[in-house]
Amino acid sequence: MDPASTLTVDTRVPTASLDPTTTVGTFQGVEEASVVYDTLTRYDFSTGLYEPFVAESLTPNGDFTEWSMKLRPGIKFGNGDPLTSKDVEYSIGRWATATSPTKAYLAPVELVKVVDDLTVDFVLNRPWAGFPWILSSLPGMVVNQKVVEASGDGFARNPVGAGVGPYEPVKFAPNEEVVMRAKTDYWGGPVCNGTLRFISVPGAKAKLEAFQKGETDVVTVFDDPTVSADLSELKGVNTLNYERAGTGLGMNARPGRVFSDVRLRQAVVAALDPTQINQRAFGGDATMASTFTAPEMKIWGGVEGLGYDPQKAKQLVDEAVRDGANVHVNFLVSDRTNQEMALVVEAMLDRVGFQVDVETAAFAAFTERQLAGEFDLLPMNYAVGEDAPLLALTTFLSTNKVSNYWNVDDAQIDEAVNEVYLAQNPDETAAAMGKLQQRWNELSPTVPLWVQNVKRGFTNKVHGLALGPEGRLSFEKAYTTN
Repeated sequence: MDPASTLTVDTRVPTASLDPTTTVGTFQGVEEASVVYDTLTRYDFSTGLYEPFVAESLTPNGDFTEWSMKLRPGIKFGNGDPLTSKDVEYSIGRWATATSPTKAYLAPVELVKVVDDLTVDFVLNRPWAGFPWILSSLPGMVVNQKVVEASGDGFARNPVGAGVGPYEPVKFAPNEEVVMRAKTDYWGGPVCNGTLRFISVPGAKAKLEAFQKGETDVVTVFDDPTVSADLSELKGVNTLNYERAGTGLGMNARPGRVFSDVRLRQAVVAALDPTQINQRAFGGDATMASTFTAPEMKIWGGVEGLGYDPQKAKQLVDEAVRDGANVHVNFLVSDRTNQEMALVVEAMLDRVGFQVDVETAAFAAFTERQLAGEFDLLPMNYAVGEDAPLLALTTFLSTNKVSNYWNVDDAQIDEAVNEVYLAQNPDETAAAMGKLQQRWNELSPTVPLWVQNVKRGFTNKVHGLALGPEGRLSFEKAYTTN
C-alpha cells in the first residue's frame, strides 16, 4: 500500500449516510458504503452471474425458496471481531425498521436462520431464482452489532469498525465529502491506494471540467448524453459504462394530485416528442426508448411503448377539464436536472392544455419532496438493467409507500413482477417484461424516454477499477501510477 496515494472520486450525488439501512440507494451512497462493508455477493459482467464474495458459497434448494449461505472463514470486522452468521442475521433484521427505499428488496425474505457460526439459511415466501442479487447491494452489507449499538444515532456518520470492507471512514461531511483510509489487514489482500476520497461536483458539465483540471481522478457522468459523448472523446481517458432503460418522468397518482386521473397521465405520454427532447436537451446524443427495456437488451420484452400523439394528448386534457379536473402541474426538478430538458417538457405540456410550473430545488430538498409525495411531475431515474431488473421493479412498484412514489397499485403489474422473480433465464425475464410493458401502457404512471447511461471516466494513471452491479465501482484493487 502507498499511504501517500489519494484517489478522488466524483460520485453522481453526495450521501448523507454511511448506514446501509438509511442510505437512499442505487447511485446515492451505495458506492461509499460498499468500501466500508463489502457485500456478500458480486455481479460478474463477464459471465452475467452473481458470485459469492464475502460469502464463500450460496446454494438454493430445488424450487428456489430456500438458500443456504456459507461465509468465508477468518474474516474480521474493523474492530477485530470475527464475522459470523449471527452478524448476517442481525444486519438483515435491521431492515425491518429501515427508512431506505431499498427495504422493498427484502419483501420476499421470510426468515433468516443461523445454522452454525459460518452458515445461514434464507427462507423466502416465494420462489426466487435471482435472490443472490439483493446480497450484492445494501442488504448484503453486514454490520457489526457492537459498533452499531455503541454508536447510537451517530452510527450513520461514523461507522468505524463496523464493516469488513477495505476502507475505514476518517472524515464524513454529510452531502459534501467522505474520506476513507485503507485497512492494513483487509481479508481480500493488500489495498494499494492509501486514501479514497468521495465528493460530488454538481452538474455534468462542471463534473467534466473538474476532471479535466485534475481535481478528480474518477468522474461520474450520469444522464447527460452530450457530456458523456465529450468524455468519451478525451485522450488518455478510459471509461466503464453501465446502461439501463426506462429513464424519463414520473407522475404522482396519489389521491388529490393532478395525475390521479389516468387520462392526464396518458396525455403527458402522448404530448412528449422524444426526438425533439433529444435534439434540444441532449444535442441528439441520447438513445431514446419509450419502454422499460431497449431492443438491444437481452431482456427486451418485445412490446413497444406509446407513441407521440399531441392531438390525442389535447383531446384527453380537454375531456378531463370538462369533467372538472385540475391541470395545474407542479414540475419539481433538482439543481442537478438538465434544465433544457425541463423547459422543453414544460413547453410541450403547455401546448396541449396543461398549466406547468417548473420548480427547482436543491438536491437534498428534491429528494425529501419526492419521498413525501409533494410533487406532480419530476425527472426520474427509474431504470431497468440486465444485471438487476428487480432493482427498479421492487423499489418503485412495491406497495411499500416509502419507495412507491407514483402510487402504483395494480394486480396485473404485481403478477408481471412476480414472473420476473420466477424467471431463471433472460428469455423468461423478457416475457415477463413484455407483460409489464403492456399493462404500463394502459396505466401510464411514468414516461420512459431514454436509456440511462452511467459513464465512469478515469485517466490512464488509474488502474484496477472494476464495474459492479448498478454501475458502481470496486476500489480494493485500485492503484495509481505517475
